[in-house]
Amino acid sequence: MATKNPSPATSSDVPALRRLRPKSTGSLLRLREGAYSDGALPARYKLLTSLAISAVIKCDPCIAMYAQKAAQSGVTVEELGEILDVVMAMAGCPGEAWAEKVLGYYRSSLQGVGMEPVSPGSSHACCD
Repeated sequence: MATKNPSPATSSDVPALRRLRPKSTGSLLRLREGAYSDGALPARYKLLTSLAISAVIKCDPCIAMYAQKAAQSGVTVEELGEILDVVMAMAGCPGEAWAEKVLGYYRSSLQGVGMEPVSPGSSHACCD
């Protein structure tokens, strides 16, 4: 049985958590900065991997954020399509529905419409 997702963070929850737990949240921010920088793998491949993981674990705020970051980093629709094949291969029919969601957020990000900007205070910023 699926568990119910927690309520999304409000714009005041993220800064409040950062004030409450600055060492923990600061450590996570530094970890993400390192993890998503270019290295042996280009940063955009890491963003595609995060998109695939987000789709398989069904994390809508993560998908929204990583889709926007992927679009901003120059991920092509062809690259995205290949990673969505992996999502569908790993998650089957439910993966197809979540792959469609990824594509929708990506397209919205490219067009700059249909979603609010992803920022640390945004309800989409589950991991930033």
